[in-house]
Amino acid sequence: LFYGMAHRDLLPEWLSRTDSRHVPVPATLFSGFLVLISAIVLPFESLLRLSTMLTLGIFAVVSLSLWRLKLTTPVQETSFNIPVFIPVISVFCNLSLMLIQLVQSPHFEY
Repeated sequence: LFYGMAHRDLLPEWLSRTDSRHVPVPATLFSGFLVLISAIVLPFESLLRLSTMLTLGIFAVVSLSLWRLKLTTPVQETSFNIPVFIPVISVFCNLSLMLIQLVQSPHFEY
Protein backbone atom coordinates (compact mmCIF):
# COMPACT_ATOMS: atom_id res chain seq x y z
CA LEU A 1 0.00 0.00 0.00
CA PHE A 2 2.72 2.46 0.97
CA TYR A 3 4.81 1.55 -2.07
CA GLY A 4 1.87 2.00 -4.42
CA MET A 5 0.90 5.34 -2.93
CA ALA A 6 4.51 6.58 -3.01
CA HIS A 7 4.87 5.37 -6.59
CA ARG A 8 1.91 7.64 -7.47
CA ASP A 9 3.47 10.61 -5.57
CA LEU A 10 0.92 10.45 -2.75
CA LEU A 11 3.59 9.64 -0.13
CA PRO A 12 7.31 10.52 0.10
CA GLU A 13 9.52 9.25 -2.71
CA TRP A 14 11.76 7.13 -0.47
CA LEU A 15 8.87 4.72 0.12
CA SER A 16 8.77 3.92 -3.61
CA ARG A 17 12.41 2.78 -3.83
CA THR A 18 13.14 -0.85 -4.64
CA ASP A 19 16.25 -3.01 -4.43
CA SER A 20 17.94 -4.83 -7.32
CA ARG A 21 15.24 -7.56 -7.26
CA HIS A 22 12.43 -4.94 -7.34
CA VAL A 23 11.44 -5.50 -3.71
CA PRO A 24 10.10 -2.35 -1.96
CA VAL A 25 12.32 -2.68 1.11
CA PRO A 26 11.72 0.82 2.63
CA ALA A 27 7.93 0.48 2.34
CA THR A 28 8.04 -3.02 3.82
CA LEU A 29 10.20 -1.90 6.76
CA PHE A 30 7.97 1.14 7.33
CA SER A 31 4.86 -1.07 7.38
CA GLY A 32 6.53 -3.45 9.82
CA PHE A 33 7.54 -0.52 12.03
CA LEU A 34 3.93 0.76 12.13
CA VAL A 35 2.62 -2.70 13.01
CA LEU A 36 5.26 -3.06 15.74
CA ILE A 37 4.41 0.32 17.29
CA SER A 38 0.68 -0.46 17.14
CA ALA A 39 1.25 -3.84 18.81
CA ILE A 40 3.30 -2.25 21.58
CA VAL A 41 1.07 0.78 22.23
CA LEU A 42 -2.48 -0.56 21.78
CA PRO A 43 -4.11 -3.22 23.92
CA PHE A 44 -4.68 -6.46 22.03
CA GLU A 45 -8.49 -6.27 22.10
CA SER A 46 -8.45 -2.70 20.76
CA LEU A 47 -6.07 -3.75 18.01
CA LEU A 48 -8.47 -6.56 17.04
CA ARG A 49 -11.46 -4.23 16.96
CA LEU A 50 -9.58 -1.63 14.95
CA SER A 51 -8.32 -4.13 12.38
CA THR A 52 -11.82 -5.63 12.03
CA MET A 53 -13.40 -2.22 11.51
CA LEU A 54 -10.78 -1.21 8.96
CA THR A 55 -11.17 -4.47 7.04
CA LEU A 56 -14.96 -4.17 6.93
CA GLY A 57 -14.67 -0.53 5.87
CA ILE A 58 -12.27 -1.40 3.07
CA PHE A 59 -14.58 -4.19 1.86
CA ALA A 60 -17.49 -1.72 1.83
CA VAL A 61 -15.49 0.82 -0.21
CA VAL A 62 -14.40 -1.88 -2.67
CA SER A 63 -18.00 -3.03 -3.05
CA LEU A 64 -19.14 0.55 -3.67
CA SER A 65 -16.43 0.87 -6.31
CA LEU A 66 -17.58 -2.34 -7.97
CA TRP A 67 -21.17 -1.08 -7.96
CA ARG A 68 -20.10 2.24 -9.53
CA LEU A 69 -18.08 0.42 -12.19
CA LYS A 70 -21.03 -1.84 -12.90
CA LEU A 71 -23.29 1.18 -13.46
CA THR A 72 -20.88 3.36 -15.45
CA THR A 73 -18.90 1.04 -17.72
CA PRO A 74 -20.26 -0.89 -20.67
CA VAL A 75 -20.42 -4.67 -20.37
CA GLN A 76 -17.81 -6.56 -22.36
CA GLU A 77 -18.12 -10.20 -23.28
CA THR A 78 -14.76 -11.12 -21.80
CA SER A 79 -15.24 -9.18 -18.54
CA PHE A 80 -16.28 -10.55 -15.18
CA ASN A 81 -20.02 -10.04 -14.83
CA ILE A 82 -22.16 -10.01 -11.68
CA PRO A 83 -25.69 -8.80 -10.93
CA VAL A 84 -25.95 -5.16 -9.81
CA PHE A 85 -27.48 -6.12 -6.44
CA ILE A 86 -24.45 -8.15 -5.27
CA PRO A 87 -22.23 -5.12 -4.41
CA VAL A 88 -25.19 -3.41 -2.75
CA ILE A 89 -25.82 -6.44 -0.55
CA SER A 90 -22.12 -6.59 0.26
CA VAL A 91 -22.04 -2.93 1.34
CA PHE A 92 -25.15 -3.46 3.47
CA CYS A 93 -23.64 -6.53 5.16
CA ASN A 94 -20.29 -4.84 5.83
CA LEU A 95 -21.86 -1.69 7.25
CA SER A 96 -24.25 -3.79 9.35
CA LEU A 97 -21.36 -5.75 10.85
CA MET A 98 -19.54 -2.48 11.58
CA LEU A 99 -22.65 -1.06 13.27
CA ILE A 100 -23.11 -4.22 15.34
CA GLN A 101 -19.52 -4.01 16.52
CA LEU A 102 -19.92 -0.33 17.43
CA VAL A 103 -23.15 -0.98 19.35
CA GLN A 104 -21.68 -3.91 21.29
CA SER A 105 -18.52 -2.05 22.27
CA PRO A 106 -18.79 1.66 21.46
CA HIS A 107 -15.38 2.68 22.83
CA PHE A 108 -11.79 1.84 22.07
CA GLU A 109 -9.39 1.51 24.98
CA TYR A 110 -6.00 3.12 24.49
